[in-house]
Amino acid sequence: QRRTAGELAANPRPMGIGPRPQQGHGMSASEVVKEKAGERELIRHLRDLLGTELTRGLSQTRDSDGSNIMGLSGWTIECRRGKKARIEGWWKQAVRQARARNSRPALCYRLDFGQWRVILALRHLVPGFGATPYTLWMETSLDVFATIIRKQHDATSPYLPPCDEPATYTMERLTWPPES
Repeated sequence: QRRTAGELAANPRPMGIGPRPQQGHGMSASEVVKEKAGERELIRHLRDLLGTELTRGLSQTRDSDGSNIMGLSGWTIECRRGKKARIEGWWKQAVRQARARNSRPALCYRLDFGQWRVILALRHLVPGFGATPYTLWMETSLDVFATIIRKQHDATSPYLPPCDEPATYTMERLTWPPES
């Protein structure tokens, strides 16, 4: 079947071969490589902070509800790397995945040349906030996230060693309603 020059410009791939990528939803090859490297980097940091074995969630490509990082009981970790923060979309995905797994969402992200940051729902951290929407969240460092995880597991947990430090959480940013 012949196509016009306008059709070729609008859709350069051959007709009938594969699905047409949706604008803004696909990732380039370099972005995929950066995401995978980010997952491995985050796993190393969390392993050092928590002393527990973590792995990449390889089923994430086959399942829409897959966690990027496996091994933290009760948590679904969404890991992101990039030049520009897309917090709202990343957070919605983390919440959707956590709900599908009946667990707590954590969005761990690092922008180019930046430090790892973690977004957590207050409903899972603050007593009395259990019914609050997921749009009420806090952003903190990876160290504080590790402290929270260790405090939420008791000393007999097979997943994490006990933590002797006092529970001190620094709330660095609280948004309500979420930033746009």
